Amino acid sequence: MPELPEVETVKKALERKILNKTIFDVEIYRNKTIITDIDQFKNNLKGQTIVKLSRKGKFLIFHLTNDLVIISHLRMEGKFFLKNENDPINKHDLVIFKFSDHTELRYNDTRRFGILGLYNESNYLDISPINKLGKEPFEIKKEDLIKAYKNKNVPIKQILLDQSIMCGLGNIYCDEVLFESKIHPLTLAKDLNEIDILHKFMEMTSESFIKSSEFPKLEEPIRGVLIFAFICRKFNPDRWNRVIKAVKEQLNLNSLSGSVKLFINKIKENLKTLLK
Repeated sequence: MPELPEVETVKKALERKILNKTIFDVEIYRNKTIITDIDQFKNNLKGQTIVKLSRKGKFLIFHLTNDLVIISHLRMEGKFFLKNENDPINKHDLVIFKFSDHTELRYNDTRRFGILGLYNESNYLDISPINKLGKEPFEIKKEDLIKAYKNKNVPIKQILLDQSIMCGLGNIYCDEVLFESKIHPLTLAKDLNEIDILHKFMEMTSESFIKSSEFPKLEEPIRGVLIFAFICRKFNPDRWNRVIKAVKEQLNLNSLSGSVKLFINKIKENLKTLLK
């Protein structure tokens, strides 16, 4: 399931491909994928131009002219593909946005759990589903965590998965954060006394390292991928090696190994400090 780093990566990729494209038609092949009025979704988007993309937690947001926004949640396997208008339609293409330049943005979802909805720019932050989201990991403060977890007689992992408290983390990254923080996922939130460690680790992985000067040549999503691949390396060393290889090929940096080594050493030093 795409979580905060993956959705951010999708946003960055789409920004390079679809900004300033104008929609002249919308085709919907699965009505349930659209969670707002289907006729308004199809008709109101015609003639609108995509001017910006943003993200909140795991939600991807398309900002268009005429004060409209499309909110998308990829759920388990949702994907966006930019195709030419003559390319064959895949059976899992559920929604197609046709652009005036004869290209198409196709929402493809094998599991069919993902959603799309059309909202107004003026109030989309104040209505469901966005208004139910808490702060992101790099925004939340220790005091917010203490307030959220205090006296909660539920496992800490369940709290971390609660998007109304903190948005963006899913099952995988919750497990990794708890593992590196040396906190058992079934520990009751009310019994947690490692709140400082947990907060520092989330802060470290989400902001300090993603924006680290150790990787001045890397885009933020790539730094994020390296961070989480490093965390997962204990369980899947081959995955870590494949990530490094892919990043090196993408950036064509022969010296990346040295940069990665410095970066990883920095992570190790911080983990040792936090987990003493």
